[in-house]
Amino acid sequence: MREKIFKFRIVDFFNNYILRLFILIIFSTSAAYASSPDSLKNKIAWKAKNAVFIEIGGISGGDAPINFNYDRIFYVEDWFKTSLRIGGSIPLRSTAYFNSFPVMLNLIFGRKSSFEFGFGGVLLFESLDYNTPWGAVTVGLGYRYQRPNGGFFGRVGITPTIGYFGQYLWIGGLAGLSVGYSF
Repeated sequence: MREKIFKFRIVDFFNNYILRLFILIIFSTSAAYASSPDSLKNKIAWKAKNAVFIEIGGISGGDAPINFNYDRIFYVEDWFKTSLRIGGSIPLRSTAYFNSFPVMLNLIFGRKSSFEFGFGGVLLFESLDYNTPWGAVTVGLGYRYQRPNGGFFGRVGITPTIGYFGQYLWIGGLAGLSVGYSF
């Protein structure tokens, strides 16, 4: 009986206080920002919406530690941006098991130095049998540096990936470092 009361109180606390506080903060900060006359002064014109980069580690994991990627920012609103990332990897060893091809939607919070949250999928092929594609789901969290006028592009983050292949549960993804060029 005591366990049920304790569980009820945690759920009740979350529903009544935490969730409402979160909603209040989101709406109050967005309303204050939208009504601020200074928000128009701080807009940065993004000219470099494209980036090509190499990711070491990250989505590919251990079988193909280097991933080649293209990222396109398609929505810019001052401190918030949205981008689409596509990429591919080729195993460096002949005994490697997977080739990976990620597609991710990224939500980017910040101007040049940004927090990046991404989610998407990874298409995986066995290295020896390209007729058997498998899928996995991935989420990415990290830091992103991209100047509005182009030039150096950098990312650092983690991308846990999980997929179910036949009778096996596959969990991959590592901390990753990305270096490239935005234009």
